[in-house]
Amino acid sequence: MASISYTKRKGKKGLTYGYRIADNKGNVITSKSGFLTKRLAKEAGESRKNKLEKVNIITKDFTLYELWKRWYELSIEPSSITNTTKKKYRYRGHTIKKIFGNQKANTLKYSKYQKLMNDYSVNVTYNYISRINSDIRNAIQLALRDKIQIDDFTIGYKINAGKKSKKESEKHIESISDYERILTYLENILDYDISIIPYLLYTLLKTGLRLREAVALKWEDINLDKGYIYTYRGYSLEVRDYTEPKTPWSVRYVPLDSKLINVLNNLKTRQETLNMAYISENIVFFDQRHGILSNHSINKHLKTYLTQLDINPKITATGTRHTYISVLLAKKYDIKTVAKIVGHKNTIQIRETYGHLLKEEYDSEWDAIKGTLAEF
Repeated sequence: MASISYTKRKGKKGLTYGYRIADNKGNVITSKSGFLTKRLAKEAGESRKNKLEKVNIITKDFTLYELWKRWYELSIEPSSITNTTKKKYRYRGHTIKKIFGNQKANTLKYSKYQKLMNDYSVNVTYNYISRINSDIRNAIQLALRDKIQIDDFTIGYKINAGKKSKKESEKHIESISDYERILTYLENILDYDISIIPYLLYTLLKTGLRLREAVALKWEDINLDKGYIYTYRGYSLEVRDYTEPKTPWSVRYVPLDSKLINVLNNLKTRQETLNMAYISENIVFFDQRHGILSNHSINKHLKTYLTQLDINPKITATGTRHTYISVLLAKKYDIKTVAKIVGHKNTIQIRETYGHLLKEEYDSEWDAIKGTLAEF
């Protein structure tokens, strides 16, 4: 029988409460926090516990997909992670169903698991197949805690993904000169009557905002007089709804340079002339014909622009953020300042992810090293 305990935590929102439900071995089955009172936490916890005890959590006849689904329902669905992240889990669940069909979890052996995963991995990245394997392993652990006789067939599994993940050097524009070229190109094609995309891409390259942060912007979030953007949420292009910020540090102020202020001022003036506020609810990057555009459309346009300029690599909208950070680091701005502007908790991720050098800086350092060594 499951047991329930309650927690309380003091944070920015004051004192909040939560519950944890564990099996008879003390292993946590599910938990949830953030309730404003202990009574609310207790009501939700008891309701969840009753639902769990009314169902046979796992049976030996479960397919691998059913086992994954039960793990998702117990561990992921009631958690406080964002709906966008939950959707990614569900997408991986569909993939698991596609790969394994009606294969029963307790009859699956390592060799067959390796073969089926190999067959599917041909056209996916290492990262994606790794996450699927991790989800399956978590589902197996849930079954083992319920004393279901099942072999952990993920032990020893080797990932053989066909698509290689991008190298760090492929995630950002390689040189400051190319960065300047794409900005100049976008400046010359800005025309709201044709498309909002050049305005969006120009802003991304000039601010380092995440795409979801930029799409979520409304005009009241931008102070054109003082030159900053206040970002405090996102907008999921998949579920078409506003989302919570990625992390607490994602809520921040981002500086605007004079050129970008001028571009945004012109955009706002044009939208006001067309009375777009009524249609768009003051959304900044709202296209006249298509509304809020898709991720695919944005990336397709960016690839077209880069191809016309013969700029490599062909980054996505995510790469504009990588490029922005790389440029600031190449210009010797303090890494702590850069981390704060782009919404990172500390400099660790900056150093690990963006610690590469742009081409001009590399060439300069290369020559400087040779010069220094020639002195000895």
